[in-house]
Amino acid sequence: MGVADAFVLNPRFSTRIFDKSLLAKQDDSDHEDCLSRNKARTDLRNFLTQRSIQSFAFLLRQVRDEQTVQWIESTLEFEKIDSFHGTGAFNATNFPSWDSVFMDFVTLPKEVVVVEIKRPQRRRGLASTNNYLESLGKKDTKKEDEVSKNPYLEETAIEYEFEINPASLVARIISVREQISKEWVKDLETLVRSNDHILESYLDQQREARLSQEEEVEEEEEEEEDKEEEEEDKEEVEEEEDDGVEEASIEEASVEEASVEKASVEKASVEDTKYEPPIVYDRSAMTLLTNSFGSQDRGSTPFRRANFDLLLLLSTQESIHRVLREYSEEEERMGSYEWLRDFYSDRVEHFDGHQSYGRADDFLEELLLSPPVFQKTGKDGIRLIDPMGMAEDIIRERSEVAWEWQKLVSKIPEEHTDLRRLLLDRRMLDSAKAALEESVKVIDELEEIGAFE
Repeated sequence: MGVADAFVLNPRFSTRIFDKSLLAKQDDSDHEDCLSRNKARTDLRNFLTQRSIQSFAFLLRQVRDEQTVQWIESTLEFEKIDSFHGTGAFNATNFPSWDSVFMDFVTLPKEVVVVEIKRPQRRRGLASTNNYLESLGKKDTKKEDEVSKNPYLEETAIEYEFEINPASLVARIISVREQISKEWVKDLETLVRSNDHILESYLDQQREARLSQEEEVEEEEEEEEDKEEEEEDKEEVEEEEDDGVEEASIEEASVEEASVEKASVEKASVEDTKYEPPIVYDRSAMTLLTNSFGSQDRGSTPFRRANFDLLLLLSTQESIHRVLREYSEEEERMGSYEWLRDFYSDRVEHFDGHQSYGRADDFLEELLLSPPVFQKTGKDGIRLIDPMGMAEDIIRERSEVAWEWQKLVSKIPEEHTDLRRLLLDRRMLDSAKAALEESVKVIDELEEIGAFE
């Protein structure tokens, strides 16, 4: 799969994660269009709208309002919306800004959904499965036959109308959106604190790994020296003993050697079964988030931990975009730019679609574990590609992104002012329309009875 193909996503999601057209020389208008698409993909306000709708759908399911959830999923063409764990859930072409979904909902008319519930008729007499009769070894088959043949005891269907007002849903969703934004003001600060811990933890792990390797080498050298001394002692003893004793010692040595070899094989097999991948750095972000809950006065929204994990993922993606743009503007860093671009495009699945937890850490770990690369530049030039330095740049940039986003989400209630005003105008218009329809209805009734004659 080529680089261009790597960025083609599921049509449900935004069209691209990182547009390769940024690599080529092009008109300013095309370049700006590419930048706008990438910014829309990692726009925090779009993501906040997505998570507020998902949380709202989850809360509706908790109160068994499946009809409204199904209407939302049908309107947005997104099945099982509250189960999706990922970023970029909505198509950036159809919904380019954070309020695009809300504006669409406001313009939609009310809908009446007919709900049908089947309810069995109340049956008089003994139950069809009477425990007392069963204990006596008897069964009331006559009663069962009467019940099965009675047409009046069949299940009946009850229908009722359920009204869905899209404008009313918007008012409820933006309330959830404001509550999530208040949580993110604190959670983004937690993100920065965990961010500062990554490189320190990585260097500590590297030092511990280096020390353990040195200790293993020293132990192996000591074991080799002990073996050499034992062999020298055995040779001296063998020279002094007679042939019979010599044969016995040789047999004993062979048995001992076989047992040692067997023990080493068993030890190696046990070590293979207990192998664990090396720890690159301590993933402490979720622990810090959980510890922060105790100092808060109110409860959390249902997806707070999931939101935090996705904030890590989205901020990592935004940081990668910024670092790539920064590298592309410096001629001496074009090698690093091309290497990081290819590394990112090969791991596009870390950011697209439904994800498991910890995908941001997975990406950073793979980057930190990548060895340095030396590239030729011309005849005699050589440049160093340093993945660890790139990881440092991304982590540094992620802290900057988090601080910017914290200021942004603190102003979310102010952004809802115009939307709330629009909702109020819509309600007044609906009320005026209803009053006008009622007046027309009354006038028609009066005309029918000849009140104006």
